Amino acid sequence: MNLVPIVILDSSNTKSVLTNFLNRGISPKNIINWYTSGKTQPIVNLENGETVFCINGIEIHCKDKSQENFAKWFDSKLKLIHDNYQIAPDQYENVIAKKVKDRLKIDMDWDNPRTIQEKIQWLNLYDATPLKTLCADKYRVREYVARKIGAKYLVPLLGFWQDPDEIDFDKLPTQFVLKTNHGSGMNIIVRDKFKLDTRFAREKLRAWLEINFGMIFLEFQYIKIPRLAIAEKFLEVLNENDIPDYKIHCFNGAPRFVQYISGRSGGMKMDYFDPTWNPVAIGRKDHPQNTDPVSKPKNLELMIELAREVSSDFPYVRADFYEIDGRVYFGELTFTPAAGMFLYDPPEWNLRVGNMLELPPKGRPFNPFEK
Repeated sequence: MNLVPIVILDSSNTKSVLTNFLNRGISPKNIINWYTSGKTQPIVNLENGETVFCINGIEIHCKDKSQENFAKWFDSKLKLIHDNYQIAPDQYENVIAKKVKDRLKIDMDWDNPRTIQEKIQWLNLYDATPLKTLCADKYRVREYVARKIGAKYLVPLLGFWQDPDEIDFDKLPTQFVLKTNHGSGMNIIVRDKFKLDTRFAREKLRAWLEINFGMIFLEFQYIKIPRLAIAEKFLEVLNENDIPDYKIHCFNGAPRFVQYISGRSGGMKMDYFDPTWNPVAIGRKDHPQNTDPVSKPKNLELMIELAREVSSDFPYVRADFYEIDGRVYFGELTFTPAAGMFLYDPPEWNLRVGNMLELPPKGRPFNPFEK
């Protein structure tokens, strides 16, 4: 059979088109499927039986179901981003309010926001500053952190690239972390690079870099970040599979409580403490708490003071830190945790936490189409 590329533009009957070519003795080299119903038709490489997706011109070669699921996730996110770009900026209030109502059962009051969820959405739309964009950027925030608290708290950087094809894996250590700088959850933890599928890693990074993360859930601080792939030093805690994560929620420059995350790789737990490590009777139903007492970190006081420094320019931010072998490392700054779509338990804490935050004067609403 002849191998040729096939481009299908906004087609809902990809399968019939594919069958037509196969019946004519023509085998597709790839299929570029532009914003269909989210059901991009995979093709099979005749040489090795891999399932191959080509989405927006990016080929993703899949050897197992998890890799296929990633390709489908990528396709669905492009569709969602495409749809969200059709929303006129003067409709953001209505669109966000509907999502808050549908998911959280909270009536969004833009004139008098009271719960923490309402106030996060208000800040997202009316306090979307260039400094927030810089600090949401996992590469450029390093400059800000170095200036605020010192470069010694940064995880060592191993490299950064605009194009994943430029990554020279031979020059990277055996263990490292690959990530993109413009969103959340886009990480590849490499414990042994000799077992890494480098082709799929490049394809995964390339797909992530194609995504404007901020347009998935309308988190505006991410939208104008210049996108990069970066590699950082692998941090490891002796006898533990996961690094405990200390997320310090800061309101008008004051750290008010610590969200402690553990067990990410299997059965994530979430606990809350005040700045002196007294348990706070707050939680989230989507993540259980630890049943055993959680030890106070050795550097808690230092982490609280560092959080105070890096949060001083913002009405609200969550400052994340790690403690490893007696050292403190900065993680990231987050302005819209879970895109603001979460609920505390018991319910009265949604208002109590909201009362901790004093909003700044109302700014211009964010417009992604403005330069």
